[in-house]
Amino acid sequence: MTRWFGPKHVGWGVSPRGWQGGAATAVFLAAFIGAQLIPTHALGWSHWVRVLPAGALLVAFLLVVWLKYERD
Repeated sequence: MTRWFGPKHVGWGVSPRGWQGGAATAVFLAAFIGAQLIPTHALGWSHWVRVLPAGALLVAFLLVVWLKYERD
């Protein structure tokens, strides 16, 4: 099994290790930014239309990181 994420070499936290981790991070960032660009006020929607998808994306991304994390 290839590792997508691992510990940082300098500092604290997790960083992408393989191309899969980089791709997962890029997809998460694109979707997260896209969710924030929804024009809720112009459409008369509640601000929750942006907050809930962003929270769900964050939880899903953290689950992927947790499942694909391997220590050195």
